[in-house]
Amino acid sequence: MIADNPEESAQVIEGGSIVDTDLRRITVKGPFDVEKHRGLLTYCLLGLLLITIGGAYLGIIVMEWNGKKVETLSSAFHVALPVVSGLTGTAFAYYFRK
Repeated sequence: MIADNPEESAQVIEGGSIVDTDLRRITVKGPFDVEKHRGLLTYCLLGLLLITIGGAYLGIIVMEWNGKKVETLSSAFHVALPVVSGLTGTAFAYYFRK
């Protein structure tokens, strides 16, 4: 809305400071400890990665020993490994960044 009087439109309204100097880190305590569960999730993903790698190699060894076709298991391993390693790497980077 345009003011009729030019003196009214020239007035500056002070809105306060936009810089917050009282930054406080928020921590959540109580029945759900975030740090504990973050660590548990990280170690579970590490276990999943180890099981994926170990299971794939064990399966390949067993299938080669029995003389069966290995390409299907090998391709499944090549699809699953980047997904699991990406999740594990992200969890480790997030959990151990401090």
